[in-house]
Amino acid sequence: MLIVESFLLTSKGVLLSTTDMTGERVCDGKRKICILVCFFNIESLPGLGKVLLFGPSPVQQFLLTYKLSQHHLEWFFSAVRQFGGWNNNPSAIQFINAFRSLLSHAGVSIKSNCLSQDTTSLLNVANTD
Repeated sequence: MLIVESFLLTSKGVLLSTTDMTGERVCDGKRKICILVCFFNIESLPGLGKVLLFGPSPVQQFLLTYKLSQHHLEWFFSAVRQFGGWNNNPSAIQFINAFRSLLSHAGVSIKSNCLSQDTTSLLNVANTD
């Protein structure tokens, strides 16, 4: 864990000192959100690792950090938006109907700008037959 914490500390320094073409630090400019999100993820990762990996009763043997991304959520909402056809901003009733349809079919097509890194399924429905 010491090597990982050292790497994360170095990464935080690089993120906070990254500058744009004008020499202004990116974390101080208009496009600071991506830098701040990475910074806060780096801040929370050691604490999460200590709890899950090295706590009194470890829950995990290893921590896959790419699983902490929001790609699966983006894919789900992309599938919900596809039900609307030309309307990609569904009302509450349209969302409920799309969600029910996704639950009943449990086949979510992934037509978005994210690539799958593993075989994680979005929705699991148990067959009760």
